Amino acid sequence: MLRCAVCDDERIYLERIEANIHKYANENRISCLVDVFTSGEDLIKNGSMDYDVYFLDIMMKKLDGMELAGIIREKNPIAIVVFISGYIQYAARGYRVSAIRYILKSQLDEEFTDSMNAIIAKLELNEDMIEVGTGSKQKLIKVASIRYIENFKRKIYVHLVGDNKEVIEAYGKITKLAEELHEFGFIYCHAAYLVNAKEIAEICPTKFVLFSNEEIPISRQRYAQSQKEYYFQKTKSNLFGK
Repeated sequence: MLRCAVCDDERIYLERIEANIHKYANENRISCLVDVFTSGEDLIKNGSMDYDVYFLDIMMKKLDGMELAGIIREKNPIAIVVFISGYIQYAARGYRVSAIRYILKSQLDEEFTDSMNAIIAKLELNEDMIEVGTGSKQKLIKVASIRYIENFKRKIYVHLVGDNKEVIEAYGKITKLAEELHEFGFIYCHAAYLVNAKEIAEICPTKFVLFSNEEIPISRQRYAQSQKEYYFQKTKSNLFGK
């Protein structure tokens, strides 16, 4: 899951940036979480230093975007920073704190897709693929785009991330997919279900609840192992933040 923080004291731009992130994520089948903050102080107090990407306004009251980026860098050196500002004169300063992009607010919509492409390339979210059989064809699917896999009546249903909840119908054995996807943090929690740990919001006694609000059953026989893998993956990926 791509975890983003947006910080801007102008509500109209806060909403536009958030909308652009979700639009890009849905179009590219990338699971994402977006938290929004109206000030640097708000982000520090109520947010997390473990986001993958920070979209920061520069001209904010009290703690400005440059200072905020410095604080973020101290806590999370590998975080990606994107500055979004109404003023071109701060661009040089922005790159001094290793910002990946500097977007003018007047060009927000036009420049956003290119900036997101650069972010995704840096995070290497598109690198890993699996191959499934769909009738007479083989289809490649991005591992990062899979929410969970379901086995039903001798068919495999690959549920993808995104608000449209696209499902790819395929043929194959879920046990084989479980072996292939284990290294990517997928949990084989039920004979008929294989779930991406990055999509799990919480674990309950009989099920996983996903960020999409879908519920994935955990069989009694697999609960102990599923719980162990869940906490291991969450700790490994630093996903316990807000």
